[in-house]
Amino acid sequence: MNGKPVKRSISKNILDGFSLVPEDRRTEGFFPVLSIEKNIAIASYDKLARFGVVSRKKEIELANKAIKDYDIRPPIKSMPVGNLSGGNQQKVVLSRWLTRDLKVLLLDEPTAGIDVGVKGELYQFLEELSQTGVIIIMVSSDLGELTSVADRILVMHDGRFFEEFTHENVTQTAVLLAASGVHTEEGKAL
Repeated sequence: MNGKPVKRSISKNILDGFSLVPEDRRTEGFFPVLSIEKNIAIASYDKLARFGVVSRKKEIELANKAIKDYDIRPPIKSMPVGNLSGGNQQKVVLSRWLTRDLKVLLLDEPTAGIDVGVKGELYQFLEELSQTGVIIIMVSSDLGELTSVADRILVMHDGRFFEEFTHENVTQTAVLLAASGVHTEEGKAL
């Protein structure tokens, strides 16, 4: 990253601005019995604590700001995340990282299992984030999603990067052909 090797330490990578929104949010993305507030704050305790003691005031402020900024519904910071809709669960997982100073956001199937309205909101958050210079790397099996939101698409075939497309020259057909091992005129062989 910026000419330097990426560390192998997860905690150091988080401090350096890396984040991950996993594909399976229910088992890997949040703690269902913990509140919205705790789920948002958990990735920022290093910034919310002084001498190892978490500031309750800062924790509440962080949660209130995230709930407002990302329109998490219902806006009840004490509600367990497991009780929210899939889209609002995803907003909590995403807002956990958006409250940090991000440089790279890794998203794995970010809109799986959420309704169309929330998808639009998430795309808007991602667009705004990319405009601030954050690198967003998204894995998605939804071709419509990829061709509409990605600036660049890398297609893998047989476990290797096979072809690259830009937003201007991508079609769903070309991506499907590349995924099957067929080079297209639209893509650039890798």
